[in-house]
Amino acid sequence: MIINKIRILFDTNVFNEILDNKIPLPDSDKYICYATPLQLMEIIRTQDVSRKNNLLSVYNEIAPKIYELKSMVWGINEWESITWDENGRYYSILKEKLDQERKKN
Repeated sequence: MIINKIRILFDTNVFNEILDNKIPLPDSDKYICYATPLQLMEIIRTQDVSRKNNLLSVYNEIAPKIYELKSMVWGINEWESITWDENGRYYSILKEKLDQERKKN
């Protein structure tokens, strides 16, 4: 019997929640886990060396598939972590949505 796995995209806080035992490790029989390069960069930038090493252990245990970013922000993303968008389409769509949300608040 083939089971369709649920695909989940992790934000950095999920790795923290797992490390802090607030949520369990995802069941690899049920889920396909993804992360963007940004999550690994944020973990690597963790100031507390012990926590960083523990977060890296959680990250490596989950071994998420990498979901490449479609856009970037200068000074935040690494060149290797993005898909080049010559027309700026993805960035423009995201910025427009964020601007709309800002106006609501």
